[in-house]
Amino acid sequence: MSRIRRGGRALAALLAASSAWSAHAQTLPAQPGLVVIVVVDQFCADFLDRFAEGFGKGGFARLTSEGARYVNAHFSHGVTVTAPGHACISTGANPRIHGIAANAWVPAGSDRMHSAVHDPTHRAIGSPRAPEKNRSPANLLMPTLGDQMKLRWAGRSLVVSVSLKDRSAVLLGGKQADGAFWWDSSCGAFLTSTYYFGEPPSWLLELNRQKPADQYLGRTWDLLLPRSAYAANPPDDRPFERGGDLLGNTFPHRLGRSGDHSDQAFYQALASTPYGNELLLKLVARVLKAYPLGGDEVPDLLCVGLTSNDACGHLFGPYSWEVQDMTLRSDRQLAELFELLDQQVGKGRWLVAVTSDHGVAPIPEFAVQQRLGGGRFSAEAVCQAVRDVLDSLASSAATQPAHACRFTLPWLHLDAGRLASRGVGVTRAAEAVAETLSALPFVERAYPFTLLESLTPATDDPVLRMARQAYYPGRSGHVYVHVKPYFQPDEEAANHGTAYSYDTHVPLLLYGPGIAPGVHFVPADPIDIVPTLCALLGLEPPPGTTGRVLVECLSRPAR
Repeated sequence: MSRIRRGGRALAALLAASSAWSAHAQTLPAQPGLVVIVVVDQFCADFLDRFAEGFGKGGFARLTSEGARYVNAHFSHGVTVTAPGHACISTGANPRIHGIAANAWVPAGSDRMHSAVHDPTHRAIGSPRAPEKNRSPANLLMPTLGDQMKLRWAGRSLVVSVSLKDRSAVLLGGKQADGAFWWDSSCGAFLTSTYYFGEPPSWLLELNRQKPADQYLGRTWDLLLPRSAYAANPPDDRPFERGGDLLGNTFPHRLGRSGDHSDQAFYQALASTPYGNELLLKLVARVLKAYPLGGDEVPDLLCVGLTSNDACGHLFGPYSWEVQDMTLRSDRQLAELFELLDQQVGKGRWLVAVTSDHGVAPIPEFAVQQRLGGGRFSAEAVCQAVRDVLDSLASSAATQPAHACRFTLPWLHLDAGRLASRGVGVTRAAEAVAETLSALPFVERAYPFTLLESLTPATDDPVLRMARQAYYPGRSGHVYVHVKPYFQPDEEAANHGTAYSYDTHVPLLLYGPGIAPGVHFVPADPIDIVPTLCALLGLEPPPGTTGRVLVECLSRPAR
């Protein structure tokens, strides 16, 4: 065939495709009035399969039958904890870019750890009992989806973010949010910050005057389904669960007695039960009254962080009756949220992405029972090993100890100033500490920050790649400690924070206008959510975004 004939056929095919797209464009679903991001804290991907028989029709089943599900979604960074995870979801980037490298770190000029959303210039407000906490998104270095929506529609998009955790609400909302609201267990009230408001909104003050959390005093958390529905789990009564004084280890779990006085212990217990998420949904309903989300032609954004799942999981572990029941009730709560959106925004006018900030490892004692190995170690054991190696490096003439350190999986922080006073450079110290920790029986390997600073040369070590994606200078530790599988610090019954699949593998669900139903097995990452939503909205993705558009799930070409 001649080049002319081949060219003619190519032009004809191009014209035909253009004509088909023009016809298709006239039938595109209307742009969603509201985009919703739901993050279920500490939710393993396999919960959707393990507990599916107990789901209703309006929650997860609605998402999986009418929306898109990615079954192979993993975070690509190695610090799988709340603050980095939420920042990844909201920005479409990893900690190396957005800067939220941990839940807390020691900022320059300070001698103590501060929250990832600490900001000394903006205080928490909303209740006379509000604690002296300073909160804002100042530490987030990259714009979020909400920030891009504000930019695209000249500030007319409304952006509101809610959660029980302050870092969840603040980091999902971004720099330009109209409001971020969270619940504080030290005072039992919903709070916000002077970053968003000069004075607390009147509706927030009225909600707190009603003391919605205190209405759960004396309530009992019992099983949603018959006991036989939980038989696939180990027995309910396991000595290594840590419900303890808060809730006890077995069903039913009582939240104090009706005549008791509400206090911080009660509020902490409440946040570890499905009633914590129920309390948050009351805030969501109030937000939808206060803000006309989805009420005009300009898309708005609502971010919702369901964080009681995390508190429950830490106490009872992922293979427990409590986590199964929490998941079943989260399913019903999502159905209530979706029904509320149908009523207030309209069916077909809202688009939702549901994911998690991290998974969780099995309780170590349970892993040992299953012959998987694993076990517990103490942060003190790690720090003792650090002390020994630093003392061997330090000058004997100095009087100040050289071994001040902090360890929160997976980061080990050294005190560079104290090291310098003993004549030890932080680079030399970090490399020596990494070598020493790598020899501990519960450590697979440890990487000094000098190995994490550069992305070159390329490496075939997947853990090193994930550690590098999690590293941000001045906020990460000086050593990344990669423990062996199923080993955890002796802090909580179950924990997370590693580069293993039980911590990185999370659900990724999309539902709404422009999303074709289907199950996808290709690799995906929660950082893909933002570029995909941007493509559907016709937005430029936030600068720094490294995720991809999940083109497999689009029912129409990206705009």
